[in-house]
Amino acid sequence: MKNKIDKILFLTVVFLIPVAWGCEKDLGEYSGVDYIYFSADMTQDSLTYCFGLAGVEEQDTVGLELKIAGMPVTADRQYEVRIAEQSELKAGSDVVVLKPIFRGNRITDTLWVVVKNSGKLKQGEYLLQLDLVANEYFSLCFPKQNSAKIYLTDVVEKPGWWDETQVSEGLGAYSETKYRLFIQVCRVTDFGSLDYPERRDAVLRFRKYLDEEAEKGNVILDEDGLPMKVTIYG
Repeated sequence: MKNKIDKILFLTVVFLIPVAWGCEKDLGEYSGVDYIYFSADMTQDSLTYCFGLAGVEEQDTVGLELKIAGMPVTADRQYEVRIAEQSELKAGSDVVVLKPIFRGNRITDTLWVVVKNSGKLKQGEYLLQLDLVANEYFSLCFPKQNSAKIYLTDVVEKPGWWDETQVSEGLGAYSETKYRLFIQVCRVTDFGSLDYPERRDAVLRFRKYLDEEAEKGNVILDEDGLPMKVTIYG
């Protein structure tokens, strides 16, 4: 997977240096023009969003930080964003951009994007590129930060921390079904970085959930068709 940013970003080489230099000069001698840009450098940073690892089945809302170079004003101002032609996802069916308004009296704000899950995302990663467009309120100045890239996927891979110890005295045998359910139930997406007491507590909470569902007559089955279980002691 691409370089991640955690639940955020185009001018040929010939023009890159003079344009960037011109922007720096303008900013140093403020001319009244406000420049808008994404906080992240899209040539180095991109966001990979996995529905499974986020514990989300249908859709979620992702925030991308924006900044302006210039003087903030009191009024809200609209800015424009479009989905780039090279994007592999479409407006409406895959993504909805919410109200691109830069609020007054701020130099940073957030672009909120609704991302939707679909069957194709279980096959790999799909690119969503969002490009800023100059309008009557904002100009563009920073080529590397005129766009944001998000890679959407619903592919879940076995994490490195799910080792033999985890199999014998933790969550038990690995399955994608179990891993997805564990994340949904316990809302733990960074299990491998937790201290032992926190990991143990999460697994015990998951076992409790499985036991309570079984008592209700809802025995949760794993991918092998047998009741899902964990191996933790205590």
